[in-house]
Amino acid sequence: MNLPESIGAPLDAMKKKLPRIRLRKLTRSEVLMMILSFALALLVWTYAAQTVSPDITQNLKNLPVNVDLTGSRAESYGLSLLLSDEDKDALDHLRVACDIKGSRTAIGGLSGSDVEVYVDFDSALNRIGEQELPLKVRSLTKKLRTDSLDCSLTPDHITLNMDRFEKQTVRVTNALCTKITSADDETMILTDEISIEPSTVEITGPSTRLSEIDHIQVVVDAEEKLNQTKTYTNITNYQFLDSSGNVVKGDAVSAQGAVFSVQIPVKYSRVLPLTISLKTPPAGFDSDWLLEHIRLNGDCKLPLGNDDGSTKHLEIAIETRDPALKDNLDELETYELKDQIPLSSLTIGGASLERTVQLEDGFTDGSNIGSVMISLDDTGLTSRTFWIKNSDIQLMNGSAAYKYSLQVPTGNTAITLIGTEEQLDLIEAEDLAASINLFNISAPSEGTSPQPFTVTLPDTVSRVWVSPLPRVNITVSLAG
Repeated sequence: MNLPESIGAPLDAMKKKLPRIRLRKLTRSEVLMMILSFALALLVWTYAAQTVSPDITQNLKNLPVNVDLTGSRAESYGLSLLLSDEDKDALDHLRVACDIKGSRTAIGGLSGSDVEVYVDFDSALNRIGEQELPLKVRSLTKKLRTDSLDCSLTPDHITLNMDRFEKQTVRVTNALCTKITSADDETMILTDEISIEPSTVEITGPSTRLSEIDHIQVVVDAEEKLNQTKTYTNITNYQFLDSSGNVVKGDAVSAQGAVFSVQIPVKYSRVLPLTISLKTPPAGFDSDWLLEHIRLNGDCKLPLGNDDGSTKHLEIAIETRDPALKDNLDELETYELKDQIPLSSLTIGGASLERTVQLEDGFTDGSNIGSVMISLDDTGLTSRTFWIKNSDIQLMNGSAAYKYSLQVPTGNTAITLIGTEEQLDLIEAEDLAASINLFNISAPSEGTSPQPFTVTLPDTVSRVWVSPLPRVNITVSLAG
């Protein structure tokens, strides 16, 4: 490369002044001296490193703790951490101080990001429950081996609750419905008949906690006044209960498919006084007067509309689950027994009559009365016997195919009248008329059988009746 003359001249002059070093002029002794000098410098540097830069302690503070069982001996034993929400929060805020000793060159630039504090889950584990486990440190950088760390931790251990997670099937038997009430006094929620689906679920959790759980209680959060049966769906709120009904903490316990439906049934009920009526009383008879003498189950009077509030009535709770029948129930003021009372069954000092309580379809007897005993309060009543000539008994409405006759046409038949003494005094035997309606005779066939006959009383009395029903023997033969 050619340079301009103004530049080249000075360079040539410089080259002439620089001395030339020629290695080939070094003697053997000079080479040996250079080697000895290098070795001496190395020794001095080593001494200085050991005296001027001794071991130091690196203080690392506020180090978080890694709590991870993955791949540990604890995991191989099937153990897991049992942590409450408070425990999890405490672990998140747990910080450890670490003092690491070492040479300045090795740890002088060490920071908290170069190491990790962790729970040693490979230590001796021999039970479930609370255990004290050591905290250890490992290096996160290749420049520093974990096994070469000389460190101390504050704190150096941690207490954790460990358990073995298992599965079990539990019953769903309760529903908590504190905000659901009946719409009115006649609507009743059937708490004993509340149904829940599904009836069982599989739960997973620590074995010690599962051993406490006996069943699940579903919590219905809805607030409502029910006037008919209703089903609530997609319920996800529930509680674990022990065998005594106490709530068990559900920490770390999960329920598979825990979405429930709850049906809350209702029924309608009214408490009404029982009453009864007379069977086909004769025209002009004072039925209300006689019903005041009727007693149900010993001492209960009939509700006749003239009570002063102190009268004891026999009451029945009539119930239905059919909303369509609720209006019918609301219209009732009393409930009348279906079986009516024949006048001829009411006698002074006679046995009580039993009548079964029969309700219409769709209604039930919530009082479980079953049957009622009917008796006659004979206060102010008396009885009197009259005789009727058999020849005066009229036979009516007989079949033309048969011939009817009294077995003893010339005899007399006794009848008993019951009523007030004042009205019985108004009756004479001649005032009584007797007849047999042959149309109602049972199984008209040849032979003789007793048949009841009807006695007609005079119009002057309204508080007298015949009891028991009188009978005479009727002979039936083919008309020839």
